[in-house]
Amino acid sequence: MSNAPVNGPPPVRTIAFNSMPSTTRQRFVDVVSGRSAQKPILSQPSLTVGGGIGWLLLSVFCVFVVLATMASASQGRYSSSWIEGVAGLVFIASTLWLAIFGVFAAVKRFNTKGALPFQAGKYLFATDLVVAESDQVTLVPMGLMKNFNGVHQHYNGVYTHTDLHFHFQGWGTATFAVKGKHLAEQALDELAAMTRAMGEAAKNKDMRRLRELDVFHDAFASGVMDKPGLAGLDALVAEQSNAQASGPLAREIPKFFKWGWAASLLAAIVSALPAWALAARAGDRERLANAIGPYSSTYQLEDYVRRGGDETDLVATEIAPLTVYREALRQNSVTSLRDFVRTNPNSRYAAEARGLIRETFVRLRRRFEEQAAADPQMRGFMTSLLGYLETNDAPLVSVRFRPPTSDALSQIDARLSTEGRRATGGRDVVSIAPHFTLASSGPREREITQNLGRGFGAVFPNDVVRLQDGARIDGESPTTVTEPTIEVAYVVRPSGSFYSLRSGNRAFVGIVVDFTVLMRVPGAPQTFTFTTSVQPPERFSFSYETYGSAAGGPSDGRVYSVMAERAFDQLSAHMAGVFFRAGTDGYRSLQGTNAQGSTPSAPSAPSAGATEVQ
Repeated sequence: MSNAPVNGPPPVRTIAFNSMPSTTRQRFVDVVSGRSAQKPILSQPSLTVGGGIGWLLLSVFCVFVVLATMASASQGRYSSSWIEGVAGLVFIASTLWLAIFGVFAAVKRFNTKGALPFQAGKYLFATDLVVAESDQVTLVPMGLMKNFNGVHQHYNGVYTHTDLHFHFQGWGTATFAVKGKHLAEQALDELAAMTRAMGEAAKNKDMRRLRELDVFHDAFASGVMDKPGLAGLDALVAEQSNAQASGPLAREIPKFFKWGWAASLLAAIVSALPAWALAARAGDRERLANAIGPYSSTYQLEDYVRRGGDETDLVATEIAPLTVYREALRQNSVTSLRDFVRTNPNSRYAAEARGLIRETFVRLRRRFEEQAAADPQMRGFMTSLLGYLETNDAPLVSVRFRPPTSDALSQIDARLSTEGRRATGGRDVVSIAPHFTLASSGPREREITQNLGRGFGAVFPNDVVRLQDGARIDGESPTTVTEPTIEVAYVVRPSGSFYSLRSGNRAFVGIVVDFTVLMRVPGAPQTFTFTTSVQPPERFSFSYETYGSAAGGPSDGRVYSVMAERAFDQLSAHMAGVFFRAGTDGYRSLQGTNAQGSTPSAPSAPSAGATEVQ
C-alpha cells in the first residue's frame, strides 16, 4: 500500500513503535543502527549520553549557586541582602527548579534511551521525515515539504558545519547539522536521486522496489498506519502472531515524565521556601551579631532597623540607644551628649545623659568661679548665661558691635578742619570718618571676638560657650534679644592732641575710643555692663618696608588704623581684668592676646629706617 493518500495532502502520522509489524520494527532498528545496507539520507541523533551528563552538570552547578547564595546571605553581607526579599525567593526557587529539572531530564533521557531498541533522533528518508525520540514515532511525509534552505556556519571566519533546514506544511521545520560542505551536497543529491527512484517505482507499480525504498512499507500495507490512537501493544498487535510480536519492542515510558516539569517546579517551590527562610534568618542573625559586636557602629544598627530585622524592636529601643550613648561617652563632650538626647529623647539613657550635661555645667561653673573677678554683678550674669546655655542646649553667644555713626565722625572732621589747621601751624588735618567704615573697622571688631573667645576658651570648652560674630547694630540697641549677646558699643572722639610726621604737611588728630560693653541673656533680668576709655599713645613709628617709603611715609588710613588697633588691644586687656583674677588661666589667655599688637604699650623711639609720628 502506498504512503500517499488518494485525495488531499498526505497526513502526518504518530504511531506507537510497538504497534508496527515486527518486520517494520526490525528493519527500522537495523537501518538507524547501521546494521543494514540501507541508511537514512540524514540523521540527527538525540538522547545521547553526553546530553544526560550535561543536564546533571547543570543540576550540580545550580545546587552550588543556591548553596553559595545561602552562605553569602548567612554571612550578613550587604551586597547579598536582596536574597531576603521577594527577588531572593524567586531566584532560589528558579535555580532549584533548574537543578531538579536537570536531574529529571537526565533520568528521563537515560530511561528513555534504555527503553528504546533504537537510537532516538530525527531521520530523513526519501519518503518521510521520521521523528523517533520516544516509544511514539512520528512520520512527516516528504510530500508536505514546502521549501528547503541550507546555511554554511562559520566561527571567526572558519567553516564549522552546514545547517540543512526542511520546512513542512502544517508541521514545522526540521534541521540537520552536517559537518562538511561536500557531505551536505552529497546528502541533497542522494535525496533527489531517491525521490526520482520512488517516482519511477510508483509509476511502474514496482512493489518490490517500493518496499526496498520505503522502510515503513509493511506498516502501511498492514493498515496499522491508518488506525489513529494506537499506543503500545493494542488490540491489533495482540491479534498478531507471536512471531510478529517477538521483534524489537520499546518498553513503555512512564507517563510521569510527561509532567516532570510541573513536578520539578512544585518540588522547587516546596524546597525553596525553607531554604530562603533559612538564608534570611541566618543573614539576620549575622547582621545582628555584627551590629552589636565589639566593632559595631551606629550605622550598622540603623541599617539593621531600617531593613526591619527580626529583632528590630529590641535593637531600636535598647541596643542602638546604648551603642550611641557609649559613643557619646567616649567623645566626652557636651555636644555628643546633646546630640544623643536630641535623637533619643525617650531612651532610658536620655535622663543619664542630661545628668552628665548638668554635672559638666556645674563643674565648669565652679571652675569659672575659682578664676572669676570679684564683681558680683559679673558673677551673677555669668551664672545666668551658663544656665541659659545649659537649658537651651546651645553654646552660641553673639558678639555684636555698635560703631560710631558716620554723621558723628563727619561733625568731628568739620570742627577740626579749622581748629586743627590753627593748632598745627597750618598743616592739613586728615579726616577721621573715611577710616572708620565697615571695611576698615570690621577686622578689628572680629579680632575682639576672637580674643574674647580665646579668653573664655581657657575655662569653657567650645561646645559650652562659643562666641560668634553677630550682625552690626545700626542705631539704638534693641530692647530685647533672642540669644545671649555681648554688645560692644564704641565712640570715637578727638583727644585734643595732634600728631604730625617729621616730614610732610599732614597732621592727624589723636583719637580716644570710649567702649561700653553690655551683656544680656534672653528672658533674664540680669545684665552686665562695663565701660572703658583708651587714650592714644604719645608717639609711634612705622618701618619703611611695611608701611611706606621714607619720602611719603605711612598712608592716612594706616596711621588711624594703628591708633584704633591700640585701643582695641587695650579693650582686650581690660576685659581680662573684668572677668578674671590676675594670674588665672583665663586672665593669662585674654591678656596674651594683647601681645599680638604691633606696637608696645609704652611709647617707642624711632629706629633707623622708620618714620615717627609724634
